Amino acid sequence: MVWNISMHSRYFFLVALLSFSCSEQNTKEPKNLSNFSEAYLRSIQQNENTSFFQDSLKHCSMNSLIELTSDKDAHLSFWLNIYNSSVQVQLQKGLDNYADKDRFFNSRWIKIAGETFSLNDIELGIVGRKSTGKTSVIQKIRSTSFNPKVHFALNCGANSCPPIRIYSPKTVQQELEQATRAFLKSNSSFSVLTNTLTVDELFIWYAEDFNGTIGIIDLHKKYGIVPLAAAPKLSYSSYDWTIHPKAFVDESNN
Repeated sequence: MVWNISMHSRYFFLVALLSFSCSEQNTKEPKNLSNFSEAYLRSIQQNENTSFFQDSLKHCSMNSLIELTSDKDAHLSFWLNIYNSSVQVQLQKGLDNYADKDRFFNSRWIKIAGETFSLNDIELGIVGRKSTGKTSVIQKIRSTSFNPKVHFALNCGANSCPPIRIYSPKTVQQELEQATRAFLKSNSSFSVLTNTLTVDELFIWYAEDFNGTIGIIDLHKKYGIVPLAAAPKLSYSSYDWTIHPKAFVDESNN
């Protein structure tokens, strides 16, 4: 990957800003959660020690997480980055952690604001719209508007996962569009011969989020994969769970 000067400068500016903000009042709590989450994920991308970020997350206040819900783009970019960072941190501890998928996704080992969260708490509860058993806390900090395209932004460490992007509040909607278009282009196909739309198995798990079969087909029509006049059958390709750590998107091509 080519890391240009502007990216390099922005990263170190964010780290410097975060360090100043956290020491300003002699506290480890980050003052700008969105910038913090970007720097956290960038640190992982650059193979740096992330203990500072993990420690700061523990000292984040619940009030700051609640306040974040008032800005949907800042909220979304923060939690997308935190999810993707947390997966990579867990994989760094040992790839054998991935063997038990139920434990990997449902165990609460992500420490934020005095609480512990699971990956599914974030994907299904905080940026999603389902209950994950931590309702009282999640209800306070969950997204106020659900966008099913988050499923094309969250990387769980598997080969079939969408590549990791670093999301920013000002551009998160545009970046979600890019992520969606790229995922569908790579994982979906339409056969005129058999009138069949083949999609990733992900669409079985989250069919409700996409409004079922009709919604899935309409999404593919919107992105030009299925002709507008077609009424195809659905077929599903198997998810490849082969571990693929640090699958960052090549930002030089974006």
